[in-house]
Amino acid sequence: MAKSQSIAETLQNEILNTKYIAGTVLPSENSLAKRFKAHRNTVRQAISILSEKGFIQKKNGIGSIVLHHLQNKNSISPSNHGSSPETYCIIVESHKNIYIANMIENAQRNMFSQNIFSFVIYQEAIENNCRFVSDVLQLHNIAGVFIIAENNEKVKLLAHLLKENGIAFTTSIRIPGFEENFCPLKGDGSSWIIDKQVEYLSSLGHKKIGFIAGAHHRLVIYKKRLESFIIALRKYAEIYDTESNSVVVDFSMLEWPQQVLSLYYEKKITAFVCFDDSDALQAINMFHLRNICIPGDLSIIGYGDFYKDSDISITTIPADFNFHSERNLAFMKTKAYGNFFDESLYIESKIIKEGTTCKKIN
Repeated sequence: MAKSQSIAETLQNEILNTKYIAGTVLPSENSLAKRFKAHRNTVRQAISILSEKGFIQKKNGIGSIVLHHLQNKNSISPSNHGSSPETYCIIVESHKNIYIANMIENAQRNMFSQNIFSFVIYQEAIENNCRFVSDVLQLHNIAGVFIIAENNEKVKLLAHLLKENGIAFTTSIRIPGFEENFCPLKGDGSSWIIDKQVEYLSSLGHKKIGFIAGAHHRLVIYKKRLESFIIALRKYAEIYDTESNSVVVDFSMLEWPQQVLSLYYEKKITAFVCFDDSDALQAINMFHLRNICIPGDLSIIGYGDFYKDSDISITTIPADFNFHSERNLAFMKTKAYGNFFDESLYIESKIIKEGTTCKKIN
């Protein structure tokens, strides 16, 4: 095989595995030449091969722009599976959670860009007639089902029926007996978000850190986040006496701002972590809406992009919805078509978006 062809195939596989996603620019010809220990002309030939195949588009003054991602490896081949586009179903709770709504919207937009159709069924439909939903999905030859809903007996029954009917599916929560269908944020299931939040506060000198988790109505998730928080305190802040040095407040209660401030004035906390972005945004805005001043040396760190709508410039970790969409779709392909899923290719960005709510302390 010619060297240029070999380089082209390597880059093509990396594009298919989303090392380079759509819209990004490939490394320069000089960089690729150094990487592959090849002449620049050889690299240029490889780039031309990718361009002819439709994987990239060459733009003067910019470089080689990636056009396709997950397209040929993880999508249906018309010759093997018919010419009609794939269709997926997304089953989701119908609560007014901004984070979930944006995640679903982004996932549908991402799939549509790849000629993949999707539609949403709310969890209430499962509660009413679980078997009917499963039969309809099978009748319409659905490629797969994303279950983004709370674990209960009806959801578990649906998982059994989908498996019985040979329909691929993934879950956002662990369902006993279907652990292989669970697609967590990270392979080991731990919460790197909380890790990063605590690590950042620790780097600023904070040793008394409180924790606020959203989705308070899901006790299991709340406990899981709390466990991750306690582990992060020990790992990054070297805080082992978590009972006296940290506190958990539930911002479903209207009095929580006063609780936080009381803990601050009692010198029990100097900072607190907000995990769930939509609930935390509403909670933090309570300070402003109720004319409560946040002390200048009380630090707050959140997660998600919705804090841009806040009256306060919140320090946060942005939510990478494109990452989640790509990762979940790639994982689904392993269930639907037996594609290989390389966990190492799906590492979410851990960038801190600076605001005015985190301060360094002595």
